[in-house]
Amino acid sequence: MALGQRIVALHKRHEWLDEVLTEEMHHPHPDEVRMAQIKKSKLRVKDEIQQLEKMEGRYLRAISTEEQFQKKAVRH
Repeated sequence: MALGQRIVALHKRHEWLDEVLTEEMHHPHPDEVRMAQIKKSKLRVKDEIQQLEKMEGRYLRAISTEEQFQKKAVRH
């Protein structure tokens, strides 16, 4: 799975977990343990998204730098 696809999939999972958490909160007697597990899962997903987006940004900057270097090399 490509990096961008993984990020999109994680965003969808985060949204889904948010919906599950909201659903649980609206039960007459919400399960506190389940809610805590869902919240932890959301945090893990969010952390992974942030790490991957950082990696993606570094990768895109590296490509841009390489393209600029190649353009300068062709001119000279």
